[in-house]
Amino acid sequence: MLKRILFQVSFIFIISALIGACQSKSAQAYEAYKRGIENSRREGNINMLTQGIIEPQDTINYKGLNYFDVDSNFRIKARIKELPPLPVEFKTNTERSPLYFVVCLLEFKVGDSLCTLIAYADTDKDVKQLFIPFKDASGNVETYGGGRYLDIEYKGEKDFLTLDFNKAYNPYCHYNHSYSCPLVPEQNRLKVSIKAGEKKFHE
Repeated sequence: MLKRILFQVSFIFIISALIGACQSKSAQAYEAYKRGIENSRREGNINMLTQGIIEPQDTINYKGLNYFDVDSNFRIKARIKELPPLPVEFKTNTERSPLYFVVCLLEFKVGDSLCTLIAYADTDKDVKQLFIPFKDASGNVETYGGGRYLDIEYKGEKDFLTLDFNKAYNPYCHYNHSYSCPLVPEQNRLKVSIKAGEKKFHE
């Protein structure tokens, strides 16, 4: 009887230790991920100045771009649904009309809400990167009303992709009126708030 009790205690101790180790590794992985996002943001803040994207009158009090805190809940697994690679002529804030090609439909959940976004590429052959323009319910309040963008490395995935909205960024025309930026298509307007990535720069 005593041996059985000792075995059970030892078993519980081992399981608790394993759970603790897994939680520790998970916390370490998140901290490493968070540092990577924050480092990327710091580099981006500098590039906005060195590349002349911030307009001269805004450089005087410039302290960097505005961001939501890094939130792993907005690193979301999306199901891929292939679509015909149809060409789409995008409208912009200027007379320019760049051509993109449909790659796939991405289906995912934010909370209990089912959402979809269409991913595009600037070529219909050997696609290496997806361009995902989107608007969400935070627009004109916390984020730029014209919408934001996601760029995702693409390796020909057929089933799932990870959408990391912590990497969502504003089009350059939000910072400098001399830039021409694609407008978000109607199909990529979400009814939910995506409180991740870049916030709006101008109040």
